Amino acid sequence: MHESEEYFLQALRMGAAGYLVKKAAPGDLCAAVRTIAHGGAFLYPGLAKALIRAYLVPQGAPQSVSQEHKSTDAGATFEHPLNVLTPREVEVLKLVAEGHTNQEIADQLVLSIKTVQAHRANVMEKLGLHDITHLVRFAIHHKLIPPEP
Repeated sequence: MHESEEYFLQALRMGAAGYLVKKAAPGDLCAAVRTIAHGGAFLYPGLAKALIRAYLVPQGAPQSVSQEHKSTDAGATFEHPLNVLTPREVEVLKLVAEGHTNQEIADQLVLSIKTVQAHRANVMEKLGLHDITHLVRFAIHHKLIPPEP
């Protein structure tokens, strides 16, 4: 892992439950794995300041999905993860996360099943997601769909 605030904050935005740097002690790695395996979160202590800075961005600052970049007080610029997707890919992401089949998505968006499959594969690749569970977590985290009670 990189100690850079950019990688750290982006990992958190993408739904990471923990973050370690390469120089972390082996004991920290074991503690992180145990904590996360039991549903907790683990943060390398040296990165707490970066998280606090990112959290303390002025409350009045616009934070819409349409922003091209976000920045922290440290001056690092981050592209919002949804900005790498086309509007159609965002639609497909939302419908997949809601549990629709490829056929249902194709019918609703008036696309072929192959096109839906291509959009779905592009979304997974662009966001670095490996399965539907991660895709749904991403969609909930970015408020594309509401979490179910």
